[in-house]
Amino acid sequence: MPAGTQAHGMLISPERVHRHLQATLADRNGPHTAVLTAPQGQILGSASVAPNSDSKDSYTDDPGHEMNDNEPWLETPERLRLLVGLASQWHTDESPRVECELGRLLMMPIALPDPEVPPQNAAVPVMRSRTPSSMLLVLNSTSSVSWSDLVVKAEAFSSVWRRG
Repeated sequence: MPAGTQAHGMLISPERVHRHLQATLADRNGPHTAVLTAPQGQILGSASVAPNSDSKDSYTDDPGHEMNDNEPWLETPERLRLLVGLASQWHTDESPRVECELGRLLMMPIALPDPEVPPQNAAVPVMRSRTPSSMLLVLNSTSSVSWSDLVVKAEAFSSVWRRG
């Protein structure tokens, strides 16, 4: 993975992204997977933890094991591919809450800072590019996690991200 990814004129550190995503998953009764994507669907970072083994939805290493009646556990690469695919089909005018075979998904756009624009009298011409205004955070949990808990986690990530 490169040392940094360019998004909206801003260098994004993969280590920073992973650290913040991992912190979002610190509560073992919250989301188990978090993915941050660029608008074009590139993964900027991801983190995943095994949920609390004391819960009724515990995971095992058995790939055929089902968490409960409707949410089969998928290994991280397969889960990430499906999450990114679903995220790439989601539009901001749709509900950010998705119930599917993977459990609950919360999609939250994360605003990027406005790009720096040189002063009007700068000798460098200003090029207007079509840069994205946000990234997309996807939180994945079992259906036993409340929507309000997912929203709180997503808002906390967004707040930490803005502070740097």
